[in-house]
Amino acid sequence: MPVAYPDFGYGMGTQSPTKDKPQSKLFYQAGAWWGLLVNPATSDVRIFELVANHAWRDTSAVVDDRVDSTADALWDGQRLHVVSRTGTGEVRFLTFTFDPGARTYRPDQAAPTVLATGGAKSSSVAVDGLGRPWATFMQGGGMLVTHAVGALGGSWSIPVAPAGDESLATTDDISSIAAIPGGIVAMWSNQRTGAFYAVARKDGDPLQSWQPVETPLSGKKMADGHISLTVGPEGTLFAAVKTSLDDVANGPGRSPLLFVLARRPDGAWSSHVAATVADGVTRAEITVADAQRRLYLTFSAPSGGGQLYYKVASTERVQFVAGRGAPLTNVPGAQINNVTGTKQSVDPDTGIVLLASDDSSRRYYHVELPVSPVG
Repeated sequence: MPVAYPDFGYGMGTQSPTKDKPQSKLFYQAGAWWGLLVNPATSDVRIFELVANHAWRDTSAVVDDRVDSTADALWDGQRLHVVSRTGTGEVRFLTFTFDPGARTYRPDQAAPTVLATGGAKSSSVAVDGLGRPWATFMQGGGMLVTHAVGALGGSWSIPVAPAGDESLATTDDISSIAAIPGGIVAMWSNQRTGAFYAVARKDGDPLQSWQPVETPLSGKKMADGHISLTVGPEGTLFAAVKTSLDDVANGPGRSPLLFVLARRPDGAWSSHVAATVADGVTRAEITVADAQRRLYLTFSAPSGGGQLYYKVASTERVQFVAGRGAPLTNVPGAQINNVTGTKQSVDPDTGIVLLASDDSSRRYYHVELPVSPVG
């Protein structure tokens, strides 16, 4: 059974530190879960370890000292890659190496690499099969992608829009990026056109070469600024996305609100309804248990925050039960929202850890959810 734990408060200077739907703030390595959390005394983002008493230990490793910054984290088996942003400031990249003796993380650069200025609503990082980091973010109504020169990311390419002259997106739209076997896929929302778009490339192709734009979901009010990506068995890309059909006055409650989109290795997309407008859910996070061939979909409800819920589906036959699913938290009066997890595949040894925040009490909560060994 899942167990929820109240964590420490995150201070008065930070708003929803677990927010930014494409971002994953947790990772598993060295036999423990780690996360990017705000130190309430200093308001900077640091790396914390989840220790045996279900509490977070501050490693003192600073990820970003800017108030209200949010970051996306990826552990690639050798080092931690982080891309961090604020709404008006720089988009930054840095890597960390694990110090097993001190159980902390040491930055590989004296200072983070600046990927862009002018701020971004969110940012996301991936590492391709050649060990090359990539990042995406939205600026000027378009999806931009940039890549590192070398694994440590000391220098980066100029951000470009690989999709070409796509229609201008809104300031609420977001992008995300993920590595698939032999390549990279970037995905973004466009609420003006009511669509989610994706663009892929192969690792061995010229760095400026991208395949044609794909449109996995489109239609009136079919897009909102919510994307969570994970990669499952055989390299299938799964995306949890939200529509804007809950904004339609007197719209039918049976209208789809959450979809899980699946991009199979041959590039074919399929869409699967995960929740309806009547369910009133938001901020979906998707996690995969690769060997067990299961998807875990978590979200909060009602739409302004309240409790966390989850559903489970097969990666081979993506089908979710109706309703909000099973509860993950039961905290009277809480407004728990903005759940975040990991980019990694989980298993019975790691379990699943999810992190969320409650802006009414300004407190973190985390959930520990077992993964059954039976597929």
